[in-house]
Amino acid sequence: MSAPLVSCIVPVFNGALHLGETIESILAQTYRPIEVLVVDDGSTDGSAEVAERYGDPVRVLRQANAGATEARNAAVRVARGDLIAFLDADDLWSPEKLEVQLEHLAAHPELDATFCQIENFFDDEVARAEEARWREHDRVVGSYVLPTLVVRREALERVPLDGRWRHGDHVDWTLRAREAGVRFDVLPRVLAHRRRHAGNMSRTAEHAVFDDYFDLIKAKLDRARRAGDG
Repeated sequence: MSAPLVSCIVPVFNGALHLGETIESILAQTYRPIEVLVVDDGSTDGSAEVAERYGDPVRVLRQANAGATEARNAAVRVARGDLIAFLDADDLWSPEKLEVQLEHLAAHPELDATFCQIENFFDDEVARAEEARWREHDRVVGSYVLPTLVVRREALERVPLDGRWRHGDHVDWTLRAREAGVRFDVLPRVLAHRRRHAGNMSRTAEHAVFDDYFDLIKAKLDRARRAGDG
């Protein structure tokens, strides 16, 4: 029986500076077969051209700017894999990430998805100035974010990403997936690496991020209320 194809999806908006390193961390995966889909979300800095330099290993899609979630959804619609994995355009995977997670899913066929842990690394002077505030064990910053996720296509089709959330799609998906009975767990192993730098969205769009999170909480409470009324 052949190994399942994993579709690795990277949305990018003006991320040319780091995109090449991100793509290379996917191409360096010890697991095969994979396909790489980079979705240029209306960039003006040549991000699509960076991805196109890799040729056949990478398919490049282009769209008018609609946000990272809609870029991911556009890639999911054309992806060929039975499993989907996401990576942000400035983050990295450890070389063994997909191999470890695919072995875990194969050993636990009852699971629809699995997350791993992600840690910070500090890339420029702005970020390194913050590093002293992070104790060593705090470099591991969580699990329930999209760059740590590998999910079976049927589960993602049953609970798709919601494009209205530009900043909190991972929170929204995890909440709705649990409510819908999607079965997932977390591997207690760091296999993804979040780049801290001056252009992080949490820095440049801080108020919009918090607004999304508050709206997500409200949406969750509204669903719980409707379920109770039913």
